Amino acid sequence: MRGILTFATATAAAFAVACGGGSGGGSGAGNGTFAAGTVLGLGASQGDIALADMDQDGTADLLAVRGGIFDQLIVHDGQANGFGPESPYALDGHEPRALGTGDFDDDGYTDVLVWCEDGIVDHLEAATVNNVLGVFDRTDLTGAGTAGARGLRVARLNGDADEDVIMGLAGALTRFDGTTGSGFLTSVDLSPSGFLTGIATPDLDGDGQGDLVGITLLGSVLVAENAGLGGFLAGTTHTLPTPASSATAWGLLDGADGTDVVVGLQAVAGGGVRVAVLPNLANGTANVGAPDIVTVTLGEQATVVALEAPDLDEDGDADLVVATAANVYVLMNNGVGAFTLADTLTPGGAIDAVAIGDVNGDGVLDVAVRAGGSVTPYFGNEG
Repeated sequence: MRGILTFATATAAAFAVACGGGSGGGSGAGNGTFAAGTVLGLGASQGDIALADMDQDGTADLLAVRGGIFDQLIVHDGQANGFGPESPYALDGHEPRALGTGDFDDDGYTDVLVWCEDGIVDHLEAATVNNVLGVFDRTDLTGAGTAGARGLRVARLNGDADEDVIMGLAGALTRFDGTTGSGFLTSVDLSPSGFLTGIATPDLDGDGQGDLVGITLLGSVLVAENAGLGGFLAGTTHTLPTPASSATAWGLLDGADGTDVVVGLQAVAGGGVRVAVLPNLANGTANVGAPDIVTVTLGEQATVVALEAPDLDEDGDADLVVATAANVYVLMNNGVGAFTLADTLTPGGAIDAVAIGDVNGDGVLDVAVRAGGSVTPYFGNEG
């Protein structure tokens, strides 16, 4: 059955479902609550962030883009109480917007893609000498078009074992195919795609390749199956009760087989804070079913600006980290697609991005929140 899921308070209290649908100690299982660490100033108020272990020391390091007069990628080492000093990398006047990470040359080190406002994609291959943060060999990729803040994803798309990248904004959809040890091939234009933002690449049909999910100009969800060589079949559009934002994620959400899709919704009067879960039909195709609407019923009525679906408590299903411009809500999945509000994080300033990783190396997932020119790490408490 499909229905409305409602949260009554901002505490870790259970909620009624209309229709079914201490600091970390190293176990790996969090309980959905968090303690704030030391706030890190970035000197610029907006931009993407990511968490990845760049120096292979077992902790997630912070990657952040810094635009304006800086035009930099900055890297901060993950530490017990937050992040260490910055290691900046100049992007030569390219205004950075979006980040993607992956081991693109299969050397065991995490590399970085930075999609810039002028359409340049900076491919930053991590140097392997002494595991030094912020040392890269750089190659500019061209042909991507104007950057979108949440339009870049890394996935296996064209049938081989290499990681590829896809990016989309304002009618353009572009793919760069990865080649082992050789960077990326020339861009492939997948247009006409229509207006798509909030690109996501879950493997919905279980064939090992990313399928395409995106948000249309009217705020509907487009789902298209990978045709096998990085192209996509004609998509299916799913209309939502109110338009989607550009926030998308995926994971095992409803207790049934197959990867599900979750998208943030725009604000509506009396609507609280809402996401839509589109369940996988698990029929060997990239089809999803009608959306369940998950609502956080609080005083805030706001658009979802960022969204992640990690398994915070390591119970096999995806939980939700839902950000508005003011707050981050942590929603724990009970295993059948019903959620409990476990914590509310309020960093101060306008929230622009969130990222998930183990910053302090205790085995429990943490949350980094970029807001108002700073990043706050929130350390997961052990379950």
